[in-house]
Amino acid sequence: MRMMKTVIRFLPLIVCLLLSPLQLSAQSDGVFTLTAESLKDGKPVELDKLPWRYRAGDNRSWSELRLDDGAWEQIEGTRINLTSLPRGGWHGRAWFRLRVIVDESVADKTFALVGRQTGASEVYLDGRLLVRFGEIREAGEAEYNPARLPVPFKFGGTGEHVLAVRYSSSVLGDLSGGRGAWLSSGGFRPGFSFALQDASDLNATIRSYANGASMSGGFFFIGILLALALLHFLLFLFYRVERANLFYSIYATAFAFNLVCGNLMASGHQGVMPSVILAIAAQTMLAISFVALLAFLHVAFQRSFGVVFWMIALMWGIHLVLLSVFLRNLGWLMLVASVAIFSSISFSIYLVVRALWAKRAGAWILMVGVQIFALGMLSVLINQFSLFNLPAGFYEFGEIALILAVPVAVSVFLARNFARTNRDLTARLKEVKQLSRRQIEQERQAAILRAENERRTKELEEARQLQLSMLPKHLPQVPNLEIAAT
Repeated sequence: MRMMKTVIRFLPLIVCLLLSPLQLSAQSDGVFTLTAESLKDGKPVELDKLPWRYRAGDNRSWSELRLDDGAWEQIEGTRINLTSLPRGGWHGRAWFRLRVIVDESVADKTFALVGRQTGASEVYLDGRLLVRFGEIREAGEAEYNPARLPVPFKFGGTGEHVLAVRYSSSVLGDLSGGRGAWLSSGGFRPGFSFALQDASDLNATIRSYANGASMSGGFFFIGILLALALLHFLLFLFYRVERANLFYSIYATAFAFNLVCGNLMASGHQGVMPSVILAIAAQTMLAISFVALLAFLHVAFQRSFGVVFWMIALMWGIHLVLLSVFLRNLGWLMLVASVAIFSSISFSIYLVVRALWAKRAGAWILMVGVQIFALGMLSVLINQFSLFNLPAGFYEFGEIALILAVPVAVSVFLARNFARTNRDLTARLKEVKQLSRRQIEQERQAAILRAENERRTKELEEARQLQLSMLPKHLPQVPNLEIAAT
């Protein structure tokens, strides 16, 4: 109900955003007018949401400004959809054309072409090659995803201009079956998503791309996770009784590689199949990290692996099998993943709450980590959906909390347990030393007592022998007299 109220509250804004392309372009003739209003508040003009002229095939003359493309098919957007293929068909290579009328208010502006794609493309402005993304060959292409790499350019005056895109993707060339249909059903569709943004401050535009595409920050957190994983794995190797270290090491390692795959998918320039492998690998690492986290909580709180644990592990296994078969764009498949994530998080919180209720040592540390994680997730969602303005730096805190809150809390929990174990061992060692000293003293006193007893026994024996030696060996023989002694 609360979500519905939020949707209703922001419905006018959503409608305005949906209708904005209609305000910027004339849908009837497929001509787009670029004005200063189009770039208001620094928002980009999403070209992939405009009507383009489309023609399957390949002819370099189709890039010319004066080419009559009136007979070309008009399509909405620049992505080929499996369920609604263009009438002209799609066979792995095609041309897209967009007529742009440049208003006087933006005639001298510097723009940046940014976007993503599957396959390879050549972008022409008024018949002049503007940029190549990848390489289109006679047979096939070298794929390249620009990953929002900004390409600065100027239209060179007011009036009508033509953006023409020569596009090729042999991997997704046949959508009727086989690999092409499999990839397309999983969301990897042929086409591109380009946008125009104001690049008057070119240095700022490049810095923005560099900050967004840089993985140095991500690899910093990945390095922390891998360092923690290695530390606790070594602790397990040297003391294998403590299996919590092993499961935490698996959790941190899987989580780190999930971040690696995510960074490469967001900022890498790889082709379609490497992206598919990265997507499956990322989900696999996510599944391993959740299962390992649940295993850690069971071992740390001395619980046996029950039915719920194995059901969640089975759910993750089913999700990975379905993901490998159907990829990632089916609603019910995403539902399985969402249920698995929700179940894993809910059961983790349940285990921590139960441990708190049972007054398990250190359970409060894990609860603090979970709360910081939840706060980070909330801040990221607020920023993503622009529900309201947060203080500067709060979104960065949310991202850091999502990545490090639980791993650091778990590591602190294990370190605290390790320290408590060492303190207990030290105290026990002192007790053992004290008991040893007492026992040694008791044994020394017992030895002295035994020696004294032996001395006395020996003296008594000597006195007895002395007394016996004073007696005659035999009774005297006296005639007419009988002598007896006792």
